[in-house]
Parts: sequence; structure tokens; C-alpha cells
Amino acid sequence: MGQASDASLAAALVNEFHSFIGFFVSFWVISVLWMQHHRMFRYIKSCDGGLIRLNLVLLFFVVLIPFALRVLNYGFLRLALDVFASVNIGASLTTSLIWWYASRPERHMLYEDVSHATQEWLWYRGFIAAGIFVVSIFLAFVNPYLTLASWLSVFPIMVSMDSWRSKRNWFRERKQKSSQDPMQ
Repeated sequence: MGQASDASLAAALVNEFHSFIGFFVSFWVISVLWMQHHRMFRYIKSCDGGLIRLNLVLLFFVVLIPFALRVLNYGFLRLALDVFASVNIGASLTTSLIWWYASRPERHMLYEDVSHATQEWLWYRGFIAAGIFVVSIFLAFVNPYLTLASWLSVFPIMVSMDSWRSKRNWFRERKQKSSQDPMQ
């Protein structure tokens, strides 16, 4: 085996570009899924077998992400991009399905003080991420790097929307309190 050089290492790193980008995107996607799951279960006080099974479906999609990432290692081919996007569509829709299941009033799984607005937001949140991945499938026909950019946008879009929603709710609560305060 020959001596390694900076040039040979640089060439090897360039050859790993697809793997690194795929790993980076996978980390962002799994972060969004984990944050959504954590956010939902902050409001869930109990579970049953159905909720556990839905969580296993979500876990299936999460553990499928490394497989989809290996497919991306073939290059940013349209089919590889579509496989990765499809896995993430499944995971995103499953988070909405978990919330829908847990938030059904007849199941009594949520804490009593969870607002209707919060329940709606957590239901729609998974659809927003899934929608971005659906759009990415069509972007793969235009340019694979647009597809990657759309995937990378999921995390900041979701964080921005959560922040916007929190600020809107804070102002709404302040307005309600001030209208009820007889001192003002």
C-alpha cells in the first residue's frame, strides 16, 4: 500500500461528497422527526397498544433512513432522491397519524389543558414536512441540488413556523389578559 498524500485524501473526500451530504440531510430530517415526536408526547399523558404500534411504524421509517441514504450514495439520481423523499414522506405522515390517534377525544390520552389550537398545529405540522418532501420529488426532475435544498429547508421552516406560532399565541394571551384586567 502506497503512502497517502494530501492530494489523495482530498480526492477521496471529494468522492465521499454524496455520502456526506446525505448524512447531513439525514441528521436534519431525523432531528425534525425527533423534535416533533418530543413535542407531541409533551401533551400525551397515556398510551395504548394502538399508539405503541403507530410509534413502531414511525420507528420503521426512521431506521429506513440509513437504507435510503445508502441509495443516495449512488449519486443524486432521480430514483435515489425519490426513494429518500418517499421514506421521509412516510415518516412525516406517520407523525401526523400518531397525533391524530392520540388526540381523539374518546381516547382520553391528552392532558386536559391542551388547547384546540395546539392540537390543530401538531396535526398539521407533519403534513407540512411531508408536503416539502412531495415537492422535492418534482424538483428532482429539474435539478437534484434543488431537491437537496428543499430537504435542508425542512428544519429551518419548521423551527420558524413553531417560533411564529409561539409568538402569535403569546401576543393573543397577553391581549386576552389585558382585556380581562380591570386595572387597565
